[in-house]
Amino acid sequence: MFDWDEIKNIVLSLAVLSLSLCLATSAPLSPTFFVYFSFFGVSVGIGFVLHELAHKFTAHYFGAYARFEVWPLGLLLAVLSGLIGVVFVAPGAVVIYDWVEPLAMFYVALAGPLTNLALTTLFVFLHFTAPFTLGDYELWSFSALVNAWLALFNLLPLPPLDGSKMFVVNKAAWLLIFVIALMTFVVVLGL
Repeated sequence: MFDWDEIKNIVLSLAVLSLSLCLATSAPLSPTFFVYFSFFGVSVGIGFVLHELAHKFTAHYFGAYARFEVWPLGLLLAVLSGLIGVVFVAPGAVVIYDWVEPLAMFYVALAGPLTNLALTTLFVFLHFTAPFTLGDYELWSFSALVNAWLALFNLLPLPPLDGSKMFVVNKAAWLLIFVIALMTFVVVLGL
């Protein structure tokens, strides 16, 4: 289901995201750089990778060939934006190579944000039951916030985001899910 190039692309994207967040939040040569690199790999990586894999596996479920591919410009923009303190997160995405009927595409698009909302719930639970602090960050609340933001952002009805694909197929269902994601983000922001 995965080939070596796809695995390398996922690992490269995860490493670049972690690096760009480190550049945005701590000095690159500080003694804590590798600790934060690992922290961001866990907090952002879980949400990003599982979001994309949810698209891939859902597309496979509907009989389509799909794979994760890096976007070289997105990798460069992530690093450069990290240097100025605002991270642009678009290192790559799952590309679907076969035609998928509209309702199936709705579900393929929904799979990523829904995964992030499920992870948000898990991380909020961990925040209250097993808090874990690293420097200025509480790992679980930060992870919940990242996943809530990934869900909300990806549900915007703007191409090529997931929300645009859902909006075209079923506006009412998209609106309901968008409102749930917005409310979730606002609640998690208050943690």
